[in-house]
Amino acid sequence: MGLDFSPVFVGWRNLLQGAFITVEITAVALLLGCLMGLLVGIGRLKPERRVIYALCTSYVAAIRGTPLLVQLFLLFFGLPQFGILLPAFFCGVIGLGIYSGATCRKSCAAPSSRWTGDRWRRHARWVCLTAPPCAPSSCRRPWCA
Repeated sequence: MGLDFSPVFVGWRNLLQGAFITVEITAVALLLGCLMGLLVGIGRLKPERRVIYALCTSYVAAIRGTPLLVQLFLLFFGLPQFGILLPAFFCGVIGLGIYSGATCRKSCAAPSSRWTGDRWRRHARWVCLTAPPCAPSSCRRPWCA
C-alpha cells in the first residue's frame, strides 16, 4: 500500500499559486503587524496617559486572549452578517496583522522596573558592544549610535 501523489502532480500549479498568495499575505501582514506593534508599544510607554494606555492594554489583552483562527473566522464570516464584505486576502492580512501587532508590541516596550538607572545604562552599553553590526534591529538599540 503506497501513497498516491498523483493529485499533487496534477494540481502543482494551483499549489504553487497558493504558496505565492501565502507569502504575499504574510509579507503585508508582517508590515501591518510591525506598525501596529510600534504604535501599541509607544502607547504603553507612559501609564500617566490613562486613556491611551488603557486602550493599548485592552487591545493586547483582547487580541492575545483569543485564538487567531477564531479572529480570522470572525473577520471572514462575522463581518458579512453586518453587511461588511471583505475579500479573503484582506481578511487574512487584517487578521494576521492585528494578531502579530499585539504580539510584537514588546519590541518597543520600556525597560522593566528592575532595570532602572545606572544598571540599565550599563546593560545597554554591553549590548551595544556585543551586538554585531549585522544583528537584527531588535538586538541593536538606538542608544548605540
